Amino acid sequence: MKLRFTEPQESKSGFGRAYTYRYLKLPWDGDFANVMGGSGSSETHLLIGTEQGKVILFNLPKNKIICCFQSDEWISGVATYGSNIWSVGANKIVRCNQINGHKVTFSMQESDDLSKYPECGILFEKTHQKNFFIYNSGGMTFNIICVRTKKLIRKFDIALHLKDNECFNSFNPADQMIRSFSVSQNDHTMFVIVNRNNPHLLVFDYMNMKVIQWMQLHEPLNRQTHMAMSCILLKTNLDDILIFIYQTKPKRGKCCDMESTYKVLFRGKDSLFKDAPAMNFPGRLEL
Repeated sequence: MKLRFTEPQESKSGFGRAYTYRYLKLPWDGDFANVMGGSGSSETHLLIGTEQGKVILFNLPKNKIICCFQSDEWISGVATYGSNIWSVGANKIVRCNQINGHKVTFSMQESDDLSKYPECGILFEKTHQKNFFIYNSGGMTFNIICVRTKKLIRKFDIALHLKDNECFNSFNPADQMIRSFSVSQNDHTMFVIVNRNNPHLLVFDYMNMKVIQWMQLHEPLNRQTHMAMSCILLKTNLDDILIFIYQTKPKRGKCCDMESTYKVLFRGKDSLFKDAPAMNFPGRLEL
């Protein structure tokens, strides 16, 4: 079996610009890629998790499927480490499968209360130490896994380190939850977005269990008139620039009425982030 892209298809944007596009087509009818990422030291492989629960390891140069096995539906996180593939889906069971033979060598059930997770579910993030990765396990809780020993190294709840933070304590319990996060590849720092209706940035040292910075990213959303659609956090490899993307729309509006706010944060000499003026663009911004 091979993966392939469709033939070019013509379309037109909301601003009248004509263009063509292709989309990745899986060799199974009715199934769609839910999450994907590069794999291997040179990232010559593509790892895909699908809505129906298939995990696929694909060799790009050879256009060949190396491995395919069934996991949970709605795969939200996939990662390869050595000869193992880690995955997690809607049932919130973190699994490790061998690439050869597909045998499950690790399994851990996390809380299946969907109200404790963002829409994207559980996500895997590599750390600067190649034998470890971090994932969100509900609410403000994270787990650190050693991929070599396949053991849980640490479980920590960031909310315990915000118990004296008046702003965090003022949030409704449903808003005391991560919306997006990223982990540094240079040190023990993680960057977390908290509360989709009043988004704040939390910079946290997960080795020393210390809050480095807490800052507001956007004014509180008027829930009577607007609703939050997504919170996205991007960063540079050196962790010196963060980009926060916040998408909202009127409650009675359509998806085409969605507005995107882009905020760029620069790390200063004091190691704290400072924001540049926010930029507002229509949801259908063309770059």
